[in-house]
Amino acid sequence: MHGLIFNQLQQFVTRTHGPVVWEEIELAAGKDLPMFMPTKVYDDSHFFSMLQAAEKTLKVSGENIMHSFGEYLAPQLVKIYAQTIKPEWVEILYTSSRGMVAFGKGLIVGFSKAFSQPLEIQQIKQGEGVLLRITMLKN
Repeated sequence: MHGLIFNQLQQFVTRTHGPVVWEEIELAAGKDLPMFMPTKVYDDSHFFSMLQAAEKTLKVSGENIMHSFGEYLAPQLVKIYAQTIKPEWVEILYTSSRGMVAFGKGLIVGFSKAFSQPLEIQQIKQGEGVLLRITMLKN
């Protein structure tokens, strides 16, 4: 996972809950966390350690945290990647081998809000994974 995600997670928690809460989450996640550099790739286990620590500290489910974080992150990703997003796309299929479907849903809802584009999300169990079918609705 890119260090940018960890940096944005810190910013999300700090903005929504304050810097003291972020420090509590870092302490609860353990001392073996590296200093996350935005362009470097890190093992997913760091994210899940931080997510577990956030669940305990915030007393909110990991699924809710991932969804909210995805919504928070989406507008920033739109700014970065706007030129690669095609408005004619009407359906997106999203799967996650990492078990981060809630994060994906949050990102998609955030994109929807950033583009003022209503959508419908259908979650479909597919084999051992989950498939999200996202359909853009007419304004």
